[in-house]
Amino acid sequence: MPTWILAVQALSDVSIVCTSSTERELRFHETIASTFTLRMVIRSIPHAVYCMSYAFYNNGKVHSKLILGDYAGNVRILSYSPHLRGPFQAKPGAALIEVIWSDVLKGKIPQFFPKEYINLHNEMVSCVYFSLHMNALFASAEYRNTKKYRGRCPGMIMVTYDERSNFRIPLGVSTFFVAESHNIVVTGGPDTFVRIWDVYIPTEPSAILTGHNGGIVLVFVQPEENKVYSVDYQKIIKVWDLHEHTLLQTYGDLVRLIHHSETDLTYYYHSHLRELVVAGRKLISIKCCPRVRVDLTDGNTHAAPVSVVLYNRLFRNIVSCGLDSYIIVWDPWTGRRKIIMKSCHTKMIYGEIIDIEITAACFDPLEQFLLTGARDGSLKIWNYNNAVVVRNMSIMPDQEVTAVIWVVDR
Repeated sequence: MPTWILAVQALSDVSIVCTSSTERELRFHETIASTFTLRMVIRSIPHAVYCMSYAFYNNGKVHSKLILGDYAGNVRILSYSPHLRGPFQAKPGAALIEVIWSDVLKGKIPQFFPKEYINLHNEMVSCVYFSLHMNALFASAEYRNTKKYRGRCPGMIMVTYDERSNFRIPLGVSTFFVAESHNIVVTGGPDTFVRIWDVYIPTEPSAILTGHNGGIVLVFVQPEENKVYSVDYQKIIKVWDLHEHTLLQTYGDLVRLIHHSETDLTYYYHSHLRELVVAGRKLISIKCCPRVRVDLTDGNTHAAPVSVVLYNRLFRNIVSCGLDSYIIVWDPWTGRRKIIMKSCHTKMIYGEIIDIEITAACFDPLEQFLLTGARDGSLKIWNYNNAVVVRNMSIMPDQEVTAVIWVVDR
């Protein structure tokens, strides 16, 4: 019977890749050399490990932790010091280390400090995470037999020291993301809802985001952009505002790129590159609000997506408006920027001036005035010749302006 690889985890600080399989074992491969040498095998784990995660600090002064979730609802943590690569230190003539899990618990490998959470869930653990900042373990599971729990399944459990907090969610949790800087956790599961929780208030979610028609398979957060991303079983990606709890965008191109019969997909979000990788028969990379590369731009263009581009026949210029609240006038013949206006639409929130995205724009019939509309419902008329606002208007508050048109002779 062939062996199936169930999970793969990179131990970045010690240059090791760990794999789990249906043989109920963990294999640790060294990635320094091109030979991908097998350094250690831990066999006879009571149940096959279904999911893994890894937590470490770059300074190497705190123990790194490998978190293991298995098919029986148990969670195990392997801690070790990454100093000199810890238990994976390469020594001349060192043989392959083979050990069974019970010997690891007995301390046969002194560099390892194991800890077990037996029967943390009653179902297979779907996702695990350890927060070094909060010193807390998070583990989730799906619960299909809702009658047993009367629809209030302990979908996710947070363990801090010896205290347990249950986040009760119908049908359980398939995936979650912990945003430590905001002290929140975002969960998604088979019930198609995305929930935002305060990690210290597990009784009720602070927000429930609705709109998906399939079970949630991945959620992740961009704290610096205040955005939540969710992916469902039908390959639909939705982007939400973290504070306003509103839908910003629905991305459905994966349905076109991937055949409808292909449903067993793997998703991975790279937080540094801000790219979502989708793996199936194809490998697809999606940029999620990428950072502005200041090393590649001289600052002459927009710092966010461009929403409107217009051509002024009177002054023979191109005007671009963006979601960064910039209006830029360009010379189409030289490609150079002539005028830039920043913070064109703003709003005062808690004493702080916030830029509002420009979503629509047009010229008057004589092309001497520019009308712009923003996401908060504000409208402005600009004198195109001297870039001065001549009139401020607004539709209903917080109602996005999606299009504007200047009616002739009105």
